[in-house]
Amino acid sequence: MSKDPLKHPKSELKAAQNSLENMRNSKSFEEFEEHWKTYLFCIEKVWNKIERSCMEFGDFQPWQGQYKKLRKKDELLQYIKQARDTDNHSIQDLSTLKKSRLNMTPLNKGSHTIKHMVVVSGQLQHYEGDPMKVEFTPATIKANRVKNNGRWYNPPRSHLGKRLGGKHPVEIAEHGIFFYTEFMRKVHDKFFA
Repeated sequence: MSKDPLKHPKSELKAAQNSLENMRNSKSFEEFEEHWKTYLFCIEKVWNKIERSCMEFGDFQPWQGQYKKLRKKDELLQYIKQARDTDNHSIQDLSTLKKSRLNMTPLNKGSHTIKHMVVVSGQLQHYEGDPMKVEFTPATIKANRVKNNGRWYNPPRSHLGKRLGGKHPVEIAEHGIFFYTEFMRKVHDKFFA
């Protein structure tokens, strides 16, 4: 049985997928950040290991050129690379925890009365008083803009011409996994099928 020529990039892709799953299941922000950094490290190695796996093919470099350009132009792919490089070469935070918020707005103009109110862990448990509009915004994590080689890179707003929903690292990671899975499939079909 022949050895899988893409064994090493597949291993890195699996490690990135595991890190994404660990990000989703993190119990603390610190744990999340650790898995986010591991994801960035592994997903970038997918690209590098595919290159090493295809070095013997003279037509790989010209074929790969379209993807090299895409990695420099596409906001999400560029951000993943730059965030990984930033983590590797600096001490910047790659994400920020935005704490939950509870906003209460009186429905009646003028003064208002709160007779009794109980808030536990940011959640309104009990309220007695004038009518209020209550809005709860749960805690979330957002990707930070990063500086690498004197240049700033913002969290991506789009990927492959489509608008992204937000700046959450999980969303960024999901798109990265899909892109590199498809890229590896195309490499396999072109050079190893």
